[in-house]
Amino acid sequence: MECLIFAVHAALQNEGYIEWSLGEVPFMMPSQPSGESRNSLEQFMVATASFLRYAYDHEALYRFKNKFAPIWRPVMLCTSRTPSVLMLTELAVSMGYTDLLAYQSLRQLGRWFLPV
Repeated sequence: MECLIFAVHAALQNEGYIEWSLGEVPFMMPSQPSGESRNSLEQFMVATASFLRYAYDHEALYRFKNKFAPIWRPVMLCTSRTPSVLMLTELAVSMGYTDLLAYQSLRQLGRWFLPV
């Protein structure tokens, strides 16, 4: 995979691109400054992401992308409504996270009940 990324980078450089993006790492939460605590919705997100790591390992994706020394820029969720679990669920459905979760959950169940 690293070779593919480097080849894409070289091709884009040859075409004159100065900058390109590997995309974000959804659910990667910045570390909290000491003395500050997360609100209940942030705590819910951290706990859920940790529990569902078998389906989507955001920390492994971050480590992979970080190999290429990117410039990390925060991505913010902006809304005129108070953020809620329902809003995050709607976002997860629209970005395909729930499809990935369902697929990986079925694979995991298969490993438990149908050992090879």
